[in-house]
Amino acid sequence: MKRGLFSPILLMALTMAAGAAFGQELIPPPANNITVPETELQMEAVVIPPPRKYIVVIDPGHGGLDLGVRSSKSILEKSVALKLAFSIRSMASKYPNVNVYLTREGDLERTMLKRLELANSNRADLFLSIHTGGGFAPQTRPMEIFIAGNKNKSRAGEWGSQNWPYRKANYRLANSLSKRMAQLDSKIKINIVETGGMMLEGLAMPAAVIEPVDLSNPQDEILLEESKRLRQIASAITRGIIDFLDVKEPVDEAETSDE
Repeated sequence: MKRGLFSPILLMALTMAAGAAFGQELIPPPANNITVPETELQMEAVVIPPPRKYIVVIDPGHGGLDLGVRSSKSILEKSVALKLAFSIRSMASKYPNVNVYLTREGDLERTMLKRLELANSNRADLFLSIHTGGGFAPQTRPMEIFIAGNKNKSRAGEWGSQNWPYRKANYRLANSLSKRMAQLDSKIKINIVETGGMMLEGLAMPAAVIEPVDLSNPQDEILLEESKRLRQIASAITRGIIDFLDVKEPVDEAETSDE
């Protein structure tokens, strides 16, 4: 045979021998057996958690036979507190991750322990009790926001220990409410007051009592005859709550619609 005929045969034989010697597969694997890198599999498994749900308990003070303060024009504290609570719940409802509960839905009596139980058993993130100021003589008083006086953990025994971990958060809540109320009326003085009341000390969450109006103040009494004033107060309180929770503003559906 000629030399040129030996070359291809010899080359093929040598190639097959080399593949067998090293245990290699000469035929490439099918394309559908390609292995996906582990990092890509891990990326596919990542799940973004839904926004946290916040539970807010609004406590309209008094109720039933417990009238609270009565103004000279027979405006009742229990009624003002309930109207504000309804408005706050309505305004907060536009935030999908904020759920607001009321300690009373109507003109009903609620014991202090019942109010505490509702907030603690539901593990609320915030408790706010709505009251009004008042007195026997017509006068102008500062607006007041009360928080538990947790200067001494053991002073109130078991009750005091409930709210003790939230003493700093209480101040943040009071300051958030104070700033929003100040925007409503820059002339009014707002006091943040520590109190030893057992109700606040028995709450296992940031808590405060706010008196946004004074029924012994003739000016407040006149303004309360207009529903607009109550809506403004409710809006300021709602904004203070949202600021404290650091909840993002809900997206306006009109802004997200296709153009």
